[in-house]
Amino acid sequence: MIQNRLFQGSMGSAFCFLMAAAYAGFPAGASGLTSCTFLFDAVAETAHGTISNGENLKGQIKFTLARSDEEGQSRDYPAKGEIIVTRPGGGELSGKIRFVRVTRSPAVADSLLIDARDVSGNLGQVKNYFDPMLFAVHGKRGMLSNFDLPRGSEGWNAFNVKRVFMYHHYGSDNPVLHQVGPLKGGCT
Repeated sequence: MIQNRLFQGSMGSAFCFLMAAAYAGFPAGASGLTSCTFLFDAVAETAHGTISNGENLKGQIKFTLARSDEEGQSRDYPAKGEIIVTRPGGGELSGKIRFVRVTRSPAVADSLLIDARDVSGNLGQVKNYFDPMLFAVHGKRGMLSNFDLPRGSEGWNAFNVKRVFMYHHYGSDNPVLHQVGPLKGGCT
């Protein structure tokens, strides 16, 4: 099961610890490594193999950040971790997280993007995938005053204009999209 792979020890105590973190931005990597873990539900926007439009999937994101690279309106945090999506009743898709990007855009929207590569698995009886796998949350423009990542799920969930999870598979020109519900978890 997904929780057993990514949470060491008691799922309840780890989840309670993460939920106890209040919303506060902090500079990732400023004092050691920053680690984040989130659970989410995703609703299929497009049919995929045996997965129907509107079907619910479960997801988990876990990563640790390193230094950051800033370019104009965005900052990339190289990261190591994994995104895993499972279908209740069987099937899983995963990708290795490469970076987390924080974008501050006065013209469009502020956003947090998680980029994963080496996508593989068997989800909806489809086995052929290609990069990238992306998880993105978009908020109102100007909501970020700096490039710090939110600490708790409250801060991540403030990005509520659009939350999407997507991946690509051979045989389709379009990405497979899923709308994402509120995140549960946080960063330490």
